[in-house]
Amino acid sequence: MYHPPANCHWKTTLEGLKRLAEQRRIEVSGKSLRYVRYYDDFPVAPISNVWLDTGTGSFTEPKFYAVQTGMKVVLRCIAMSTDPGDLVFDPTCGSGTTALCAERLGRRWIACDT
Repeated sequence: MYHPPANCHWKTTLEGLKRLAEQRRIEVSGKSLRYVRYYDDFPVAPISNVWLDTGTGSFTEPKFYAVQTGMKVVLRCIAMSTDPGDLVFDPTCGSGTTALCAERLGRRWIACDT
């Protein structure tokens, strides 16, 4: 049985606490109570390193250059490894996909090629 301190304030009523206890939504943690949340409560999925939405590669995008890379993968790589305003450098620019993606994501960029 949990006994709250005298100066304790709740965001719910005693009835609300009883309902939460019946649903196994509260647990004692030290000298306080914690609200229990489950994955099913939210539309979430585990994070993985498998990019199922990029499986087609660049076959679904029109290519203008032989060395052109699919934008979806490049956009994701830049988005997850830089912040807006960061500098992206592509020393093997080729078709310019990296510079284009960096520009779209609000990054500064430098691209060069022979």
